[in-house]
Amino acid sequence: GIKKLGNPPVLLKDLAGIYEAAGDYASSLEYYFTWAEADTTVYPEMERKIMQSIESGERTEQLENGVKKLIQVEPKKSLCYKLYGDLKLKKGEMEQAFELYKTADLLSSSQGENLLLFARTCLKRKSYELSLKVSQYLEGTCQSVECSISSRLISASSFAGLEKYTDALSA
Repeated sequence: GIKKLGNPPVLLKDLAGIYEAAGDYASSLEYYFTWAEADTTVYPEMERKIMQSIESGERTEQLENGVKKLIQVEPKKSLCYKLYGDLKLKKGEMEQAFELYKTADLLSSSQGENLLLFARTCLKRKSYELSLKVSQYLEGTCQSVECSISSRLISASSFAGLEKYTDALSA
């Protein structure tokens, strides 16, 4: 069908939307990713659409199965792991989300970005031990000055949240 037409981006987007509306999230995710590969300028829009599905909290099990399938097909795609981490975060499975964000960052050209966002989310949720664990991991792996400074600030905030003020001042 669509492959004979050369995977036109407009049709890929429409097919993804149709599968999403029908509740077939595995196929929907597959077509969203194919759409983004056919037209790399739509990557942010594709990610936003998938994030809307995740944020809705509906059919998270189907979304999770779809993302797992994508990881099997595209094991080197950072976004697949980020989305899986987002799903785990939505479900409150924070330690699993941390591991997925670590993988996403290792595969990403902007190393540290996913983990910094996750650490900030942990801070907002008052999960100070985990935000500290993430920031300390980042301190050991950051390649950029910006990442290093941000991770140290998160460490200090985490220590303050844990009421370890001396540690916060020395972070």
